[in-house]
Amino acid sequence: MTESAEKKKRNKGKKHISKHVLKAREAKEEAKKEAPQKAPSKTKKPKAVVKDPSEAMDYLKQWKHDKGAWKFNKNTQSWIIRHMYDAEKLDKAAFSLVTEYLQGLQGGTAKTWVVADATKRALRYKEYEKSQGTGGDGDSKDAEKKGTDNATKDETEDRIRWKKLSDHDKRKEYKRARKVLEVLKE
Repeated sequence: MTESAEKKKRNKGKKHISKHVLKAREAKEEAKKEAPQKAPSKTKKPKAVVKDPSEAMDYLKQWKHDKGAWKFNKNTQSWIIRHMYDAEKLDKAAFSLVTEYLQGLQGGTAKTWVVADATKRALRYKEYEKSQGTGGDGDSKDAEKKGTDNATKDETEDRIRWKKLSDHDKRKEYKRARKVLEVLKE
């Protein structure tokens, strides 16, 4: 066999690739090399939506005064429940509407979660109060160690937020938690 016949035999199964395709592939590989490498994320994070506290206040006012036009909104309800202890986001007037709203809260799971959260906040303040009374530095080391291993991201963020609160704001959160417990236990 001649040399050209051998080449034809070896290349028989291969397809011809156009020059423009080869150039495009090379350009793509060079672009990959030049671009900064970032770790691929397994899941896409949803963009955090920042709700305006006045929207929640309007929702509560409409629930209280105009039930005919009021329409249930799960996202707004979740936001209210998540932020009801924050005096900056929900003032005193809004919180009094929240307590009325919670009395009519539907769904056993939602009520259970709200009671558990309020209980956790009230107990956390009591532990903090004890550590302050015994000459502690304000951080209960034992309480901090309790859930660090299995803590979720939300719990960790909550601990960080709690440490940043002033004594006055910690007390406000405690009072609100007690009020929520009082309302839901009735």
